[in-house]
Amino acid sequence: MIDKAIACLGDTTLVRFDATPATIRAGETVTLNWEVSVPSTCGLSVRLNHTQVPKKGSRTIRPVRSVGYRLDCGAAGVSKLLGQVQVAVDSTNCSQFEIPEDFVRPQVISSVDASLAEYNANPENENKVSKRRETTVEIDPDGIVIRMRLKLSVNNFADPDVDVDAKIDVGVSPEGPVLAFYRSFAVDVDWPWWVTALTLGVSKIVEEFVDGAVEANLKSKILNDLRAAFQSQVDAQDGAVADLDTVQDAVLVTLCSSDGGSMIDHIVRPIDHELILSPV
Repeated sequence: MIDKAIACLGDTTLVRFDATPATIRAGETVTLNWEVSVPSTCGLSVRLNHTQVPKKGSRTIRPVRSVGYRLDCGAAGVSKLLGQVQVAVDSTNCSQFEIPEDFVRPQVISSVDASLAEYNANPENENKVSKRRETTVEIDPDGIVIRMRLKLSVNNFADPDVDVDAKIDVGVSPEGPVLAFYRSFAVDVDWPWWVTALTLGVSKIVEEFVDGAVEANLKSKILNDLRAAFQSQVDAQDGAVADLDTVQDAVLVTLCSSDGGSMIDHIVRPIDHELILSPV
C-alpha cells in the first residue's frame, strides 16, 4: 500500500495554486485557487493547510495578518508538498479589543434559562426539565466551551440526567457578518445505576426531549443569541470587523478602518506583523 501511494504521489502534479490578490490591507478578501492532477487510479487526499479539500477548488479568506498557505496530498501515511503561497497583509489600519468571558457567560446562561423555561411552560410537555448544576462557560484559544447538566423529570419513572457539552468557534464571513458556529455538540443521557431496562414509552419521551428541546431549540438559541451579542459589541466600535478569534478568557475582535488611516487611538492589543505559516 505504501509503495502504491509513493508511486501515485510521484505521478501527482500541481496545476495551479495561487492567491489573488497576494498583497492586501487587513480586512480585504483574498481568493485562494488550486487544482491538482491526480491519476484516476489513486485514492489520494488533497489538503489545504492540513484540511482536506477537493482536488480543484477555491476559497475566499479575509486575513488580518500576513499568512502562508500550503497544499499537499497524501495517502497511507506518506505525503507530498505540492506548493506554498504567501499573502502579505498591511495591518497598520487595524486595532483589537476584547469581549470578556464575563460578558459571554451571562449571555449563554440567559439563553439556556429562557429555552428551558419555554419548554416547561408548554402544557404539552408533561415531563419538566431542571438544571442539575449551573451552566458553565469558559473561553480558551480553542473556542467557547459550554457545559450543561440537566435533569429530565419522567412521570412514574426514574429521572435521567442529560449532559450537554459544546464548543463554539467564532469568525467573520467574507461579507462581514459575525459568525458563531459549533465545532462540537454532544448530548449524553445518564440513568441511575439501578435502571436496567427502558420501556418504549420512556425511550420515546427522552428521545423527543433531546431531539426537540435540546437539539432543535436550545442548540440554535444559544448560537443565535451569541451572534447577536457579538454583533452588537462590534457595531458599537469604529471600523469594519475583520476577524474574531478566541483567546484565553475572551473573544478577540480585530477592526480595520476602510480609509487606510491609522486606528491607533482604539488599540487594545497590537497586531502581530510576523509572517505566519501553518506548521508542517
